[in-house]
Amino acid sequence: MNLHEYESLHFVRYQRFAEVVRNILERAIAAAGNLPPPQSVQARAKTPASLRKRLEEARNLDADVAAVRRDLAGVRLIFYTNNDVDRFLNSSIVFDNFNVDRNATKVHHPIPENGEIRYQAIHYTVSLNEAREALPEYQEFAGLRCEIQIQTILIHAWAETSHDIIYKVDDRQGFGNEALAQIRKRFDRIMDKYLIPAGYEFQRVQQDYERLVAGKQLFDQDLLESLRNAGDNNERHDLITSLADDLLPLYDDVPSIFPEVLEVLVEVVTKARTTPVRPIETPFSTYSGYEATDVIEKAVEIVDRFRYAAIEEAFVALQQMFAGETEERIRQRIVDAVGHLSQYNLKTWAQVGPGVQQRLAAVIQEQKHVAVEVRPLAIETWKHILDAEATGNTWSADSVSLEFGEVPIASVQELRQTAIEALFKLFENAVDDRERRKIFHALDNATRTANRGRPSNEFLRQTLVDHKRIVEFLSEKAPSISYELRETIEHSALYDYYRVGQFLGVKGAELGCQDEAAELAKAILVMRDRFNEDTTYFRYKILVGFEGVMPWQWEDRDFKAEKVGKYRDEQSAAMLDEVSDGNRSEWLSFLERCAATRSDDLATFPKLGQFIVKLSERYPAIAEFMLENGNDDLLRFLPGFLNGLYQCKDHTIYRNMLTQFLSRAGHLASIALHWRGSTPDDPETLRELLRRSLEEDDRQAIAECAVFVMCSFPEKVPPQDELFRPALRHLIAAEDPNWIRLAFSPRKDGVLRQSR
Repeated sequence: MNLHEYESLHFVRYQRFAEVVRNILERAIAAAGNLPPPQSVQARAKTPASLRKRLEEARNLDADVAAVRRDLAGVRLIFYTNNDVDRFLNSSIVFDNFNVDRNATKVHHPIPENGEIRYQAIHYTVSLNEAREALPEYQEFAGLRCEIQIQTILIHAWAETSHDIIYKVDDRQGFGNEALAQIRKRFDRIMDKYLIPAGYEFQRVQQDYERLVAGKQLFDQDLLESLRNAGDNNERHDLITSLADDLLPLYDDVPSIFPEVLEVLVEVVTKARTTPVRPIETPFSTYSGYEATDVIEKAVEIVDRFRYAAIEEAFVALQQMFAGETEERIRQRIVDAVGHLSQYNLKTWAQVGPGVQQRLAAVIQEQKHVAVEVRPLAIETWKHILDAEATGNTWSADSVSLEFGEVPIASVQELRQTAIEALFKLFENAVDDRERRKIFHALDNATRTANRGRPSNEFLRQTLVDHKRIVEFLSEKAPSISYELRETIEHSALYDYYRVGQFLGVKGAELGCQDEAAELAKAILVMRDRFNEDTTYFRYKILVGFEGVMPWQWEDRDFKAEKVGKYRDEQSAAMLDEVSDGNRSEWLSFLERCAATRSDDLATFPKLGQFIVKLSERYPAIAEFMLENGNDDLLRFLPGFLNGLYQCKDHTIYRNMLTQFLSRAGHLASIALHWRGSTPDDPETLRELLRRSLEEDDRQAIAECAVFVMCSFPEKVPPQDELFRPALRHLIAAEDPNWIRLAFSPRKDGVLRQSR
C-alpha cells in the first residue's frame, strides 16, 4: 500500500480501526472496576498530509506505508496523574485484549540518542487478537496495526502545544530560526521546571490521600486487636507494616494511643519468637515467609520513630524486647533506638530542655536494681546523658542541614552527677569484662567537650572536675580491674594526660581551669602508679596487647611505635633471664594468665608467641613442664612451644612432645600450624599427622597439611598421592572450602584460633 492508495482507499478504514481500539479499551477499563478512568481517550488515523511529510523527511515516498509506519491508526489514553498511569500499566488490559508487538514497544524519555526531547510516554504497537479477528464485525481490520499512547494530562498539554508550535512549522528560510531555537529551550524549561515537579506533587498528594483512606479503614477495623490475634509472622508483618505506614503517621493524637500500641508490640514480639516460619504461597510460586526477626525489627522501628509519644513506656517496651532477644543484630538495633531516645535533640531541647533525659533517669532509678539482661540499655542511656552536644537536622527537597550545639552545663549538672554515680554502681556490679569496658567508654563520655566549636569555660571546667572524679574511682578499683581493661584505661589516660597539659599554664589560667587541670593531672599519675604496683601487670603488658603504656611514654610525647616495640623486646629478653627451674611454676601461672586473654585482633599476641618460642628454645625442660601441666588456654600456643623446641640442638624433648600431642585429640591443628612455621624435614611424621587428622575429621589440620604441601613441594613432603590428594578429597567430600582461605593468608604467629 503506497501513499496514494492509503489516501484514496484505506484512510477511512484506519479511522474506523482506531475507533474500534478506543472502544475496546474504554470497555475493558470500565469492566476492571479498580482502575482510574482516563481524563480522555482520543482516536485518529494519520492524515495523508502528515503521512506525506513524514515520508518526505525519510526520503521514502514510494515505500509501503503499512510496513514503515506503525502509527497509521493511533489511540491516546490521557490520565490525570503518574499514579493513574502506573496502575494502568500494571494491569494486563492491553495484553489481554490485543496482540502486542513487544519489539515495537517504546518508552519515550529524554536521552542523548533522541536529542534530549522532553516528550514522555509509553507507546504500544498492537493488532487485534485472533479471537476478535474471527468475528465478522472485525474482519476488515485483520492485520492492521494501531499505536496506543499512554501519558498524563500535563505531558499531553506540553506535547500538543510544542508539536503545533515547533514541529509543524516549515523551514523559515533564514528568518526566525534562532528565535525558534530559543522557543524550543523555553519549552524544555517548562517541562523540567514546572510540569515534571507538578506531576510529582500530584502523585504525592494522591498517594497521601490514599494512605489516609487506608489508615481510616485500619482504624475502623481495630488494627491493634487484629495484630494481637495474628496467627503467624506473615500476618503480623503485614499488619505491623500497616500500623507503621498507614495508621500512626495519620493518627491525630498518637500520644493518646501509643502506650497501648507499645503493649501490643511487646506482646507481638514475644509471640513472634516462638512462631515458626510459614511459607508464603502465590498463584505462581511459593517463597520463604517472614521470620521473627523481621517482625521484631519492624516493631523496634515503630518505637524508635514515635519514641517521644510516650517516653517512659517506650523505654520500658525496648527493655522488654531486649531481654528476650538473642540475635545480636536486633539487640544492637534496640540499643540504637535507646540511644536515639536518650540523646539530646535540639528540637526537643527547645521545647522541654533536658526533660526527656530526666524522665529516663527517673525510670531507671525507680527500677533500683537494673536486671543483668537489660544493663546494656541502662549503660547506653547514661552514656548519652553525659553527651556534651545536642544535635539535629533540617530537611528540604534538595538538601539537609546538620545542626549542633553545646548542652548548657547548668541545666544538666545534677543529671550528669546522677549518671556518673549510676555508672559507678554498674561498674562495681558488672558481670564480666565486656560490660565493664562498655561502662568505661560511657564514663569517658563525661570527660569530653563538644566535638564542634569551642567549648564554654564552664563546660570545660566541669569536664575536668568530672574526669578527676572518674579517675579517682578507677584508681580505687584498680585491684579488681582485669589486666586487659587496665591496659585500655591506662592507654586512654596517657593521652588524657597529654591533653590536660595544655591547661596547666597560661592557657588554663585564661580559661579559668588551671587548678582543675592540675588536680586531674595529679589524679591520672596516681592511677598510673596504682595500676603498675602490680609487677605481674607490668610483665603482662610487655607480652600481651598493643595498648600497653611503657614508663617513659609519660614524658616522651613524640615516641615512635618502633621504640615501643624495641623496649618491649628488651624487657622480654630480661624477663627470660629470670626464668629458672626454681620458679617455673610461677612462670607457668603467669603465662596461663597471659594466654587467657580473649581477642580477635592479630596484634594482641605476637610478643607472647615470640617469648614462648625463645623460652622453649632456651629452656626445653621448662617448656616440657609447661606443656605437660599447662591448661587449655596455654596449649593454644602449642605451635610456639614446638617451634622453639625444634630449634634446639637436642630434639629429644621435641620428639617426645610431638609424639604425645599427636596421640591426643584437639591438638592436631596446632601441630600442623607448627609444621608450616618451622617446616621440619620429616615426611613420615607429616604423613602420620594427616592420618590422625583424617581419623579425627580435623579439617583445619587437614587444610594446614594441604597448604604446607603447596608451599613446600617437592621437598619435605610425601608423594602427592599419599598426602595432598587424600587431604583435598576429604575436604571436597566435606564441602569445606576454608583451605583456600588458608592458602591465600598463611598464618605463622604461633597461635591457634578456632574455626568459626
